[in-house]
Amino acid sequence: MFRLTRAEIEALNRSQNATGSQKHRDPRFPPYAFTEHGAIMAATVLNSRRAVEMSIYVVRAFVQLREMLASNKELT
Repeated sequence: MFRLTRAEIEALNRSQNATGSQKHRDPRFPPYAFTEHGAIMAATVLNSRRAVEMSIYVVRAFVQLREMLASNKELT
């Protein structure tokens, strides 16, 4: 887990799909983000049905991102 930089926050804030409601964010503190391994580790601690579903969703998203990066030389 790590904190996002100001530039990363600005890039995410341009996407309505990537960020939640403005009222839930405190602009004084940059949000945390998880690496792929961090997301998997968090999923092992959370054991509700919804947490399991979301952890599978997140891991699949990381896999798709890795495949996309591997198939596009400009992105790598």
